Amino acid sequence: MGAGIGLLCVPGVRAQSVAVYDGEAVSVRAEQLDVDLHKGAAVLTGNVAIERGDLLVTCARVEAKYDQVPNVTWALATGNVRARVRGVVAQAQQAELLMGQRRLELRGGVRVSRAGAWMTAREASIDLETRRVRLEQVQGAIPIPSALPGRSGSVSSATP
Repeated sequence: MGAGIGLLCVPGVRAQSVAVYDGEAVSVRAEQLDVDLHKGAAVLTGNVAIERGDLLVTCARVEAKYDQVPNVTWALATGNVRARVRGVVAQAQQAELLMGQRRLELRGGVRVSRAGAWMTAREASIDLETRRVRLEQVQGAIPIPSALPGRSGSVSSATP
């Protein structure tokens, strides 16, 4: 194979199922896809959207490495990364998928929000097996209802 033949460039990639992960189809959409068959690498650019079940990840660019099968072994999403699943929205400057460790690392301006609550962090780590999330250098706000269920608007300490 010649040196130039190992690179594939596909503009205007539409959302199509490109893989199956844990029994669910993974769909990808981007303005451009560049694949280097020799290096086992791909780059998606321009309004990238990756969808699997109820998870949607959007960003400006994704670099990925894959094996011979081809299974993605590593990926880095950059440029206004947003992930949405079950009412939770996570934002960061970048997200790195470490498949060997089954972990997703979010870095730079991390913000996680849901139903009025929000947390910011320097970085976050999500264990893809256990679905546990760890945040580093955290601050945020969690709304507390003004009245507890079953009570009127204020709580008093009346004596009998």
